[in-house]
Amino acid sequence: MTAVHVTHHAAQRYVERVNGNLTLEEAAEAIRGHASAIEAAAAFGCRVVKTSSAKLILEGRTVVTVMNRHWLIISQPRGHA
Repeated sequence: MTAVHVTHHAAQRYVERVNGNLTLEEAAEAIRGHASAIEAAAAFGCRVVKTSSAKLILEGRTVVTVMNRHWLIISQPRGHA
């Protein structure tokens, strides 16, 4: 299994939007706790992993940001502007 990378930005957003009581390192560890789901999603080319408390936005096996679980994500197919 390839390691999951969590950006500093993603950890900051987790603290801001999901659990403000965590440090950035604790937030990154909380995100990494979903590594198996992130790995599976990345293998299928998915860009979002929905957990019980957040939506993890992916670029490959890197979590680039975190959104509130209930926020709507509107996206276009890749290659379309």
